Amino acid sequence: MEETEFFHEVDPDGDVELILRAPYAPFAKWDEHHESLVTRPFTEKKRKYSVLLGEESSLFDSVDPGVINYQPPPQSRSVEPTNNATPAQTCQQEAVTEQQAKPIIAYRYRLSSKHLTTASKYFKNSLKDCKMVNGILTTHATGWDPDALLILMNIIHGRHRTVPRRIELERLAKIAVLVDYYGCHEVVDIFMSVWNACFKGKFPVEYNQKLVLWMAISWISSRANIFKMMTRNAIKCSKNTIQTMNLPIPEHIIVIINLRREDLLKRINTHLHDLTIYLTDSRPRCSFECASMLLGALTKQIEANGFLKSLSTGSLHGHSISDILTSMRKITTPNLVITSSGNSSGPTHACKLETFINAVIKNIEGEIEGLELDVV
Repeated sequence: MEETEFFHEVDPDGDVELILRAPYAPFAKWDEHHESLVTRPFTEKKRKYSVLLGEESSLFDSVDPGVINYQPPPQSRSVEPTNNATPAQTCQQEAVTEQQAKPIIAYRYRLSSKHLTTASKYFKNSLKDCKMVNGILTTHATGWDPDALLILMNIIHGRHRTVPRRIELERLAKIAVLVDYYGCHEVVDIFMSVWNACFKGKFPVEYNQKLVLWMAISWISSRANIFKMMTRNAIKCSKNTIQTMNLPIPEHIIVIINLRREDLLKRINTHLHDLTIYLTDSRPRCSFECASMLLGALTKQIEANGFLKSLSTGSLHGHSISDILTSMRKITTPNLVITSSGNSSGPTHACKLETFINAVIKNIEGEIEGLELDVV
Protein backbone atom coordinates (compact mmCIF):
# COMPACT_ATOMS: atom_id res chain seq x y z
CA MET A 1 0.00 0.00 0.00
CA GLU A 2 1.43 3.39 -1.01
CA GLU A 3 2.23 5.76 1.81
CA THR A 4 0.94 9.33 1.78
CA GLU A 5 3.33 11.76 3.45
CA PHE A 6 3.11 15.32 4.77
CA PHE A 7 6.22 17.26 5.78
CA HIS A 8 6.65 20.02 8.39
CA GLU A 9 10.03 21.73 8.54
CA VAL A 10 9.93 23.13 12.06
CA ASP A 11 13.72 23.57 12.08
CA PRO A 12 15.35 23.62 8.61
CA ASP A 13 18.72 22.81 10.18
CA GLY A 14 17.29 20.16 12.49
CA ASP A 15 18.97 16.82 13.08
CA VAL A 16 15.86 14.87 14.13
CA GLU A 17 13.02 13.53 12.03
CA LEU A 18 9.88 12.56 13.89
CA ILE A 19 7.61 10.31 11.84
CA LEU A 20 3.97 10.26 12.89
CA ARG A 21 2.02 7.31 11.49
CA ALA A 22 -1.69 6.48 11.69
CA PRO A 23 -2.66 10.00 12.78
CA TYR A 24 -6.03 11.10 14.08
CA ALA A 25 -6.65 8.12 16.33
CA PRO A 26 -10.05 8.23 18.07
CA PHE A 27 -9.76 10.69 20.92
CA ALA A 28 -11.71 11.03 24.16
CA LYS A 29 -14.77 9.10 23.02
CA TRP A 30 -17.78 9.80 25.24
CA ASP A 31 -19.99 6.83 26.08
CA GLU A 32 -23.58 8.08 26.11
CA HIS A 33 -24.76 4.77 27.62
CA HIS A 34 -22.30 4.79 30.52
CA GLU A 35 -24.73 6.58 32.83
CA SER A 36 -27.25 3.75 32.38
CA LEU A 37 -24.76 0.97 33.14
CA VAL A 38 -24.94 -0.78 36.49
CA THR A 39 -21.51 -0.61 38.08
CA ARG A 40 -20.11 -2.12 41.23
CA PRO A 41 -19.58 0.29 44.11
CA PHE A 42 -16.04 1.18 45.08
CA THR A 43 -16.30 -0.38 48.52
CA GLU A 44 -13.20 -2.53 48.01
CA LYS A 45 -11.11 0.62 47.46
CA LYS A 46 -12.79 2.83 49.97
CA ARG A 47 -10.88 4.09 52.96
CA LYS A 48 -12.63 4.25 56.29
CA TYR A 49 -14.50 7.53 56.53
CA SER A 50 -15.47 8.62 60.01
CA VAL A 51 -18.74 10.57 60.03
CA LEU A 52 -19.18 11.83 63.55
CA LEU A 53 -22.86 12.08 64.42
CA GLY A 54 -24.22 12.96 67.82
CA GLU A 55 -25.45 9.82 69.56
CA GLU A 56 -27.46 11.32 72.37
CA SER A 57 -29.80 13.43 70.25
CA SER A 58 -31.11 13.41 66.71
CA LEU A 59 -29.59 15.66 64.09
CA PHE A 60 -32.98 17.27 63.79
CA ASP A 61 -33.20 18.36 67.42
CA SER A 62 -31.13 21.37 66.40
CA VAL A 63 -32.78 21.96 63.05
CA ASP A 64 -34.22 25.27 64.17
CA PRO A 65 -32.77 27.72 63.01
CA GLY A 66 -31.86 25.38 60.18
CA VAL A 67 -28.36 24.08 60.80
CA ILE A 68 -27.32 20.46 61.18
CA ASN A 69 -23.67 20.04 62.11
CA TYR A 70 -21.37 17.07 61.88
CA GLN A 71 -17.73 16.34 61.09
CA PRO A 72 -16.97 15.85 57.37
CA PRO A 73 -14.92 12.84 56.28
CA PRO A 74 -11.16 13.31 56.08
CA GLN A 75 -9.40 13.94 52.77
CA SER A 76 -8.90 10.61 51.06
CA ARG A 77 -5.43 9.77 49.83
CA SER A 78 -4.29 7.08 47.47
CA VAL A 79 -0.98 5.90 46.09
CA GLU A 80 -0.04 6.33 42.45
CA PRO A 81 -0.72 3.42 40.09
CA THR A 82 2.14 0.93 39.99
CA ASN A 83 2.04 0.60 36.18
CA ASN A 84 5.26 2.06 34.75
CA ALA A 85 3.50 3.48 31.69
CA THR A 86 1.93 6.91 32.07
CA PRO A 87 -1.80 7.25 31.28
CA ALA A 88 -0.92 9.11 28.08
CA GLN A 89 1.45 6.33 27.01
CA THR A 90 -1.31 3.80 27.62
CA CYS A 91 -3.65 5.98 25.55
CA GLN A 92 -1.21 6.02 22.63
CA GLN A 93 -0.56 2.27 22.84
CA GLU A 94 -4.30 1.59 22.59
CA ALA A 95 -4.54 3.89 19.56
CA VAL A 96 -2.01 1.75 17.63
CA THR A 97 -4.38 -1.24 17.46
CA GLU A 98 -7.32 0.87 16.26
CA GLN A 99 -5.28 2.37 13.40
CA GLN A 100 -3.69 -0.79 11.96
CA ALA A 101 -6.32 -1.38 9.27
CA LYS A 102 -6.38 2.22 7.97
CA PRO A 103 -4.48 3.59 4.93
CA ILE A 104 -0.84 4.44 5.63
CA ILE A 105 -0.43 8.16 6.22
CA ALA A 106 2.72 9.66 7.68
CA TYR A 107 3.57 13.13 8.89
CA ARG A 108 7.27 13.98 9.05
CA TYR A 109 8.60 16.75 11.27
CA ARG A 110 12.16 18.12 10.92
CA LEU A 111 13.19 19.03 14.47
CA SER A 112 16.18 20.02 16.58
CA SER A 113 17.56 17.54 19.11
CA LYS A 114 18.86 20.43 21.22
CA HIS A 115 15.41 21.96 21.56
CA LEU A 116 13.73 18.58 22.11
CA THR A 117 16.10 17.34 24.82
CA THR A 118 16.04 20.70 26.62
CA ALA A 119 12.24 20.86 26.76
CA SER A 120 11.20 17.22 27.00
CA LYS A 121 12.12 14.48 29.47
CA TYR A 122 10.87 11.92 26.97
CA PHE A 123 13.17 13.04 24.14
CA LYS A 124 16.09 13.51 26.51
CA ASN A 125 15.96 9.79 27.23
CA SER A 126 14.64 8.35 23.97
CA LEU A 127 16.95 10.09 21.49
CA LYS A 128 19.94 8.43 23.14
CA ASP A 129 18.81 5.13 21.61
CA CYS A 130 18.14 6.47 18.09
CA LYS A 131 20.57 5.69 15.29
CA MET A 132 21.87 8.57 13.21
CA VAL A 133 21.71 8.06 9.44
CA ASN A 134 23.17 10.77 7.20
CA GLY A 135 23.26 13.13 10.16
CA ILE A 136 19.59 12.58 11.05
CA LEU A 137 18.12 10.87 14.10
CA THR A 138 14.76 9.21 13.42
CA THR A 139 12.05 8.74 16.03
CA HIS A 140 8.45 7.61 15.68
CA ALA A 141 5.00 8.27 17.09
CA THR A 142 1.56 6.82 16.42
CA GLY A 143 -1.99 8.09 16.62
CA TRP A 144 -1.50 11.72 17.57
CA ASP A 145 -3.36 14.65 16.04
CA PRO A 146 -0.75 16.07 13.60
CA ASP A 147 -1.91 19.67 14.04
CA ALA A 148 -1.73 19.44 17.84
CA LEU A 149 1.73 17.88 17.51
CA LEU A 150 2.85 20.68 15.18
CA ILE A 151 1.67 23.33 17.66
CA LEU A 152 3.62 21.63 20.42
CA MET A 153 6.76 21.38 18.30
CA ASN A 154 6.53 25.04 17.31
CA ILE A 155 6.35 25.96 21.00
CA ILE A 156 9.33 23.77 21.87
CA HIS A 157 11.38 25.29 19.02
CA GLY A 158 10.54 28.89 19.93
CA ARG A 159 8.40 29.56 16.86
CA HIS A 160 5.85 31.34 19.01
CA ARG A 161 4.45 33.59 16.28
CA THR A 162 2.99 30.51 14.61
CA VAL A 163 1.21 29.38 17.78
CA PRO A 164 -2.53 30.26 17.89
CA ARG A 165 -3.68 32.39 20.83
CA ARG A 166 -7.18 30.93 20.73
CA ILE A 167 -7.88 27.24 20.45
CA GLU A 168 -10.89 24.91 20.57
CA LEU A 169 -11.33 22.71 23.62
CA GLU A 170 -10.67 19.32 22.00
CA ARG A 171 -7.41 20.49 20.45
CA LEU A 172 -6.37 21.97 23.79
CA ALA A 173 -7.00 18.58 25.37
CA LYS A 174 -4.98 16.86 22.64
CA ILE A 175 -2.05 19.20 23.27
CA ALA A 176 -2.34 18.56 27.01
CA VAL A 177 -2.12 14.80 26.41
CA LEU A 178 1.00 15.36 24.28
CA VAL A 179 2.50 17.49 27.05
CA ASP A 180 1.85 14.71 29.53
CA TYR A 181 3.33 12.06 27.23
CA TYR A 182 6.47 13.94 26.27
CA GLY A 183 6.99 15.54 29.68
CA CYS A 184 7.35 19.14 28.49
CA HIS A 185 5.07 20.91 30.96
CA GLU A 186 7.27 23.91 31.68
CA VAL A 187 7.85 25.07 28.11
CA VAL A 188 4.09 25.01 27.36
CA ASP A 189 2.93 26.57 30.62
CA ILE A 190 2.64 30.17 29.40
CA PHE A 191 0.51 29.11 26.44
CA MET A 192 -1.72 27.06 28.73
CA SER A 193 -2.42 30.25 30.64
CA VAL A 194 -3.28 32.10 27.42
CA TRP A 195 -5.56 29.34 26.16
CA ASN A 196 -7.30 28.82 29.51
CA ALA A 197 -8.06 32.54 29.72
CA CYS A 198 -10.07 32.26 26.50
CA PHE A 199 -12.51 29.94 28.28
CA LYS A 200 -13.02 32.08 31.38
CA GLY A 201 -16.68 31.96 32.36
CA LYS A 202 -17.36 29.13 29.89
CA PHE A 203 -16.37 26.13 31.99
CA PRO A 204 -18.96 23.30 32.10
CA VAL A 205 -21.21 23.08 35.13
CA GLU A 206 -22.79 19.74 34.16
CA TYR A 207 -21.08 16.36 34.03
CA ASN A 208 -20.30 15.71 30.37
CA GLN A 209 -17.45 15.18 27.91
CA LYS A 210 -16.26 18.77 28.19
CA LEU A 211 -16.01 18.50 31.96
CA VAL A 212 -13.78 15.40 31.75
CA LEU A 213 -11.63 17.11 29.10
CA TRP A 214 -11.14 20.04 31.45
CA MET A 215 -10.40 17.69 34.32
CA ALA A 216 -7.53 16.19 32.30
CA ILE A 217 -6.30 19.58 31.04
CA SER A 218 -6.27 21.14 34.51
CA TRP A 219 -4.55 18.09 36.03
CA ILE A 220 -1.80 18.04 33.39
CA SER A 221 -1.27 21.81 33.40
CA SER A 222 -1.56 22.16 37.21
CA ARG A 223 -4.46 24.65 37.13
CA ALA A 224 -5.68 24.19 40.69
CA ASN A 225 -8.79 26.39 40.52
CA ILE A 226 -10.09 24.75 37.34
CA PHE A 227 -9.28 21.28 38.66
CA LYS A 228 -11.16 21.91 41.90
CA MET A 229 -14.15 23.35 40.00
CA MET A 230 -14.33 20.40 37.58
CA THR A 231 -13.96 17.72 40.25
CA ARG A 232 -16.65 19.41 42.37
CA ASN A 233 -19.05 19.47 39.42
CA ALA A 234 -18.22 15.83 38.69
CA ILE A 235 -19.00 14.83 42.28
CA LYS A 236 -22.25 16.81 42.26
CA CYS A 237 -23.59 16.02 38.79
CA SER A 238 -22.37 12.55 37.77
CA LYS A 239 -24.92 9.74 37.92
CA ASN A 240 -22.45 6.88 37.73
CA THR A 241 -18.73 6.22 37.96
CA ILE A 242 -16.62 8.83 36.20
CA GLN A 243 -15.55 8.20 32.62
CA THR A 244 -11.91 8.93 31.79
CA MET A 245 -12.22 8.48 28.01
CA ASN A 246 -8.64 7.10 28.07
CA LEU A 247 -7.33 10.52 29.10
CA PRO A 248 -4.30 10.70 31.41
CA ILE A 249 -6.24 11.20 34.64
CA PRO A 250 -4.70 9.08 37.43
CA GLU A 251 -6.88 6.26 38.68
CA HIS A 252 -6.79 7.44 42.27
CA ILE A 253 -8.38 10.76 41.26
CA ILE A 254 -11.33 8.93 39.72
CA VAL A 255 -11.63 6.66 42.77
CA ILE A 256 -11.77 9.63 45.15
CA ILE A 257 -14.44 11.38 43.07
CA ASN A 258 -16.59 8.25 42.90
CA LEU A 259 -16.25 7.59 46.61
CA ARG A 260 -17.15 11.13 47.58
CA ARG A 261 -20.25 10.98 45.40
CA GLU A 262 -21.33 7.68 46.96
CA ASP A 263 -20.58 8.94 50.45
CA LEU A 264 -22.69 12.08 49.99
CA LEU A 265 -25.61 10.12 48.55
CA LYS A 266 -25.50 7.78 51.52
CA ARG A 267 -25.44 10.75 53.87
CA ILE A 268 -28.53 12.23 52.20
CA ASN A 269 -30.32 8.93 52.69
CA THR A 270 -29.17 8.82 56.32
CA HIS A 271 -30.49 12.34 56.92
CA LEU A 272 -33.90 11.45 55.47
CA HIS A 273 -33.99 8.27 57.56
CA ASP A 274 -33.03 10.24 60.68
CA LEU A 275 -35.82 12.70 59.96
CA THR A 276 -38.41 9.91 59.79
CA ILE A 277 -37.08 8.54 63.10
CA TYR A 278 -37.25 11.99 64.64
CA LEU A 279 -40.87 12.46 63.56
CA THR A 280 -41.74 8.96 64.80
CA ASP A 281 -40.11 9.59 68.16
CA SER A 282 -42.38 9.41 71.20
CA ARG A 283 -41.10 12.84 72.25
CA PRO A 284 -43.16 15.11 70.01
CA ARG A 285 -41.49 18.42 69.19
CA CYS A 286 -44.84 20.14 68.80
CA SER A 287 -47.79 17.75 69.02
CA PHE A 288 -48.88 14.27 68.02
CA GLU A 289 -50.99 15.71 65.22
CA CYS A 290 -48.12 17.81 63.90
CA ALA A 291 -45.60 14.94 63.91
CA SER A 292 -48.14 12.58 62.30
CA MET A 293 -48.92 15.07 59.55
CA LEU A 294 -45.24 15.78 58.78
CA LEU A 295 -44.27 12.10 58.90
CA GLY A 296 -47.10 11.08 56.60
CA ALA A 297 -46.36 13.85 54.13
CA LEU A 298 -42.64 13.01 54.09
CA THR A 299 -43.24 9.27 53.62
CA LYS A 300 -45.75 9.74 50.80
CA GLN A 301 -43.52 12.18 48.93
CA ILE A 302 -40.48 9.91 49.21
CA GLU A 303 -42.58 7.00 47.88
CA ALA A 304 -43.91 9.12 45.02
CA ASN A 305 -40.48 10.38 43.97
CA GLY A 306 -38.49 7.82 41.99
CA PHE A 307 -35.10 9.26 42.94
CA LEU A 308 -35.79 9.42 46.67
CA LYS A 309 -37.54 6.04 46.77
CA SER A 310 -34.70 4.18 45.09
CA LEU A 311 -32.15 6.08 47.19
CA SER A 312 -33.91 4.83 50.31
CA THR A 313 -33.36 1.25 49.11
CA GLY A 314 -29.61 1.83 48.94
CA SER A 315 -29.41 2.17 45.15
CA LEU A 316 -26.74 4.72 44.24
CA HIS A 317 -26.82 4.06 40.50
CA GLY A 318 -28.40 6.59 38.17
CA HIS A 319 -28.64 9.38 40.73
CA SER A 320 -26.67 12.56 40.88
CA ILE A 321 -26.45 14.61 44.04
CA SER A 322 -27.79 17.55 42.05
CA ASP A 323 -30.90 15.57 41.00
CA ILE A 324 -31.51 14.35 44.54
CA LEU A 325 -31.26 17.84 46.03
CA THR A 326 -33.65 19.15 43.35
CA SER A 327 -36.13 16.42 44.29
CA MET A 328 -35.79 17.29 47.97
CA ARG A 329 -36.57 20.94 47.28
CA LYS A 330 -39.95 19.81 45.92
CA ILE A 331 -40.99 18.29 49.26
CA THR A 332 -43.78 20.43 50.70
CA THR A 333 -45.93 20.56 53.81
CA PRO A 334 -49.73 20.15 53.67
CA ASN A 335 -51.72 23.14 54.85
CA LEU A 336 -52.82 22.07 58.32
CA VAL A 337 -55.16 24.32 60.27
CA ILE A 338 -55.24 23.85 64.04
CA THR A 339 -58.42 24.96 65.82
CA SER A 340 -59.81 24.37 69.26
CA SER A 341 -63.44 24.17 68.14
CA GLY A 342 -63.01 21.81 65.21
CA ASN A 343 -64.10 24.31 62.57
CA SER A 344 -62.03 25.12 59.46
CA SER A 345 -61.00 28.61 60.48
CA GLY A 346 -57.80 29.40 62.30
CA PRO A 347 -54.10 30.08 61.70
CA THR A 348 -52.02 27.73 59.49
CA HIS A 349 -49.74 25.51 61.55
CA ALA A 350 -46.17 26.85 61.76
CA CYS A 351 -44.18 23.56 61.60
CA LYS A 352 -42.89 22.89 58.07
CA LEU A 353 -41.10 19.96 56.46
CA GLU A 354 -39.20 22.50 54.41
CA THR A 355 -37.41 23.69 57.56
CA PHE A 356 -35.92 20.24 58.08
CA ILE A 357 -35.27 19.54 54.40
CA ASN A 358 -33.57 22.89 53.77
CA ALA A 359 -31.23 22.22 56.68
CA VAL A 360 -30.18 18.92 55.09
CA ILE A 361 -29.71 20.54 51.68
CA LYS A 362 -27.61 23.35 53.13
CA ASN A 363 -25.46 20.86 55.00
CA ILE A 364 -24.90 18.60 51.99
CA GLU A 365 -24.15 21.49 49.61
CA GLY A 366 -21.54 22.69 52.08
CA GLU A 367 -19.86 19.31 51.91
CA ILE A 368 -19.62 19.12 48.10
CA GLU A 369 -16.01 20.14 47.61
CA GLY A 370 -13.70 19.64 44.69
CA LEU A 371 -10.29 18.06 45.01
CA GLU A 372 -7.23 20.12 45.92
CA LEU A 373 -4.52 19.69 43.31
CA ASP A 374 -1.69 19.75 45.82
CA VAL A 375 -3.08 16.94 48.01
CA VAL A 376 -4.06 14.36 45.38
